[in-house]
Amino acid sequence: MEMNEVATIGYTIGMLGFAALSLLFLGRWKAGPFSLFLAWACGASAIWACVLTLQSIGYLSFGIAVAMAEWLRGAVWIAALFMLLRTLDNERLAEEFARRYGLPFAAVSLALLALYSNTRFESLGISLIVSGGIVIALVLISLVEQIFRNLPSDSTSRLKYVCVTLFVVNAYDIVLYLVAIGRGDVVPEAWTARGYI
Repeated sequence: MEMNEVATIGYTIGMLGFAALSLLFLGRWKAGPFSLFLAWACGASAIWACVLTLQSIGYLSFGIAVAMAEWLRGAVWIAALFMLLRTLDNERLAEEFARRYGLPFAAVSLALLALYSNTRFESLGISLIVSGGIVIALVLISLVEQIFRNLPSDSTSRLKYVCVTLFVVNAYDIVLYLVAIGRGDVVPEAWTARGYI
């Protein structure tokens, strides 16, 4: 079995899984705002997995379309987690900190990583995927940490499991992109395995 076939299977499974999760969360929208936010994020991840399935089949090149799908998925997850954090953090301390320090830091980091990645990679699309991927993963991990911290201590919420899962997925992304910067190219096997994670 070739790498493209393995990638196609993995991203197709991811697309179907995220679409099913999105529908399940939409079915529970009356249970609270958490379900609706997570449904949006899972829907964006299903679209992301669809684009990467098309890329692994060969219908799309590894470039700007994949970068936009990556950034769209990251932006929707950031917005969903930020909205979850707003419902949990009554004093809005994390929101104030994110506005004052987080957004400028993320913007400067993205700009510096994009400049550095542009010297390491021959394609602008790969440079955008790698530099944006690192910043998005770091922002998502910090939001997950804030959500986990603001959950009530006696909470038996399933949100803890979502937090742990998002942490693992984004930690893998950080490792994938840092290895890509070190090598000067994205490792095909690691990119393929991403569909299964």
